[in-house]
Amino acid sequence: MTVLTAEMLQSMMGSLKTDIFNHSTRITELEANVGSLTTRVTYLDNRCEDLEGRMRRNNIRLLGIPEGVEGPRPTESVAGLLQELLGLDEKPLLDRAHRTLRSRPRGG
Repeated sequence: MTVLTAEMLQSMMGSLKTDIFNHSTRITELEANVGSLTTRVTYLDNRCEDLEGRMRRNNIRLLGIPEGVEGPRPTESVAGLLQELLGLDEKPLLDRAHRTLRSRPRGG
């Protein structure tokens, strides 16, 4: 059986207090680091979303096409028009085609 003296207990207590202080300091540093990394991840996530959105915007605008020539399937019509105008062997793959949201001119 080991007999612990008051000096031994005080020494152990001092060692434990030092360890607790060191761990507390390290936890504070890690929490600050996590906060910084969280901010950085949020920034990079927003930036990535912005770049993905811009990447998807490979749009072209065609002017001078009369109203109604696209018929009921504008994507197919525009693909055929581009194939013809650009001299392509096959129709290009288009995600969608639509008219711009402008009011029609009044006749008069």
